[in-house]
Formats: sequence, C-alpha cells, structure tokens
Amino acid sequence: MKSSLLFVFAVLCLAVILTVYSCQKQAAPESQSVAAVAVSHHDTVTTLASFTADTAVWHHDGQYTLVTREPDRDDEAEAEEGEAQHERITACSDAFAGSARSAAKTSYASVSYGTYATINALRVTLPTDAYMQGLGITNSSPRVSEENRNRDITTAYLYAIARESDNDFHMIIGDANSAAGNLLNCEASGNPPSTQSSYAAISAVRSYLKSYFGTDFCGQSGYTKFSPALRLTVLKGSLFFDIDHAAGAVGPTGLRPNTAWEMHPIHNITF
Repeated sequence: MKSSLLFVFAVLCLAVILTVYSCQKQAAPESQSVAAVAVSHHDTVTTLASFTADTAVWHHDGQYTLVTREPDRDDEAEAEEGEAQHERITACSDAFAGSARSAAKTSYASVSYGTYATINALRVTLPTDAYMQGLGITNSSPRVSEENRNRDITTAYLYAIARESDNDFHMIIGDANSAAGNLLNCEASGNPPSTQSSYAAISAVRSYLKSYFGTDFCGQSGYTKFSPALRLTVLKGSLFFDIDHAAGAVGPTGLRPNTAWEMHPIHNITF
C-alpha cells in the first residue's frame, strides 16, 4: 500500500511539473513577442549610423531596441529658425547656431543641484506655464530667477531624440509611464564659444551622445524613437522655460510634454 501511494504521489508531482513547464513554454514566446517580431521583420543595426530605413532594430548593450523615425515639426515653431536660418545651415556643426536666448541656453544656473526621483516629481514643483508666460520673457532675456535651478533626476528614460537646426539635440525624457505630464524636453545644447565656462561640459555631453548612438544625426530630419525607452543612470541640467514652443508642440506623436518647461542645457547624461 505504501509503495502504491508513493507511486501515485510521484505521478502527481510529475504531472504538476509538466503542467508548469508547459505554461512557461507557452508564456515565454508571448513575453518575447515584441522583440522577436521586431528582429524577424526589420534590419538589425549595431550603430544608428546604419539606421537608414523608417524602422530598424538596434542591438546595443546586450539588448534589442526598436527604433523608428518620425518627421520633425519642432523647427517650424521656433521664432529664430526661419527659412533664412535653414538655408544658412548647409552642414552640421557642434556650435550653437540659434539666436533666441542664447546666453541662457548655453550656460548653467549658478546654484547647487536639487535632486528628484522622477521627471513627474520635478514637474509638480515648477511654476505654471501661464505664470512663466506672464513674466515678459523675450528672446533677449537672460536666465530668469525661476530658471536659475539645477536639477538631478535619479530615474528617467529617453523616448526620442532629434537634432534641430540650431544644432541642439532635443531629447524627450520621462518616467516609466510616458503620459504627457511625465515627460520633459531635455536639450543638449550646441557648443558655446570655447572661452565660455560651460563649453567643456556642454561639449562633453555632445561627444558622449554621438559616441553612444554612433551618429551625430546630421541630415536626419525627425525624431528617432526608442521602444522600449532607454534607461538613464545620470541626468543633470538647468531649468529653462521655452517661450518659442507652446506646451504640447515639441516631440513626436504620443510623446509631447504638456509644458514648455525644459532642462536646457543638459550638464551630464549617462545610459
């Protein structure tokens, strides 16, 4: 009798093990389906310099990321970026090529860093867009007191990047939940004159981004989007309020911050 019971118990255990194994085998393809489908349907690149189609799979850091390109409409809203500006820029440069609020865009706030866990945690502390619009900031204004803040975000994700005609890199960065209230346009500024105190750090950020992506995005019109978003381990920059873009105007479809606040320029960024 005892041996019969042991046999039955062994059979039941085996049945449970087989059931669990079967469930895992069925679940695994589903959990990997996005990556599997992407890899099987699109070209795989190891550097974004090779990204010439509308969609590709980027193999980097031991992982696969789906990258897509979307036309850029940010430049159309910039007051200083008219047709003459576009015609003047015939080749990409690392130098800042804009004019509106250039002093603020290429310098750092003169204070210590305030640290926030997420983009949303930072955003809820900012003055409203309506308040900032009422300050009378113009295209010649230096950094105002409300912008004189340096911020360090401990957890953030890069959803999209685009090179603009002033040579700034627009980076749409947010939380794991990419709702509009959790996003912020964070800009790696074009380089100021080499005599400016911020030159070394701004230049280092640009060099890091170009090295990481394997491209300077020169001649690539539009945003490059990443799915899944790229996790950042370091994100530091100064606050800046953009008077040239209304809330919701910057970014690709579905990834547009609902504020004109930015981090600009970025001081340090690491993936």
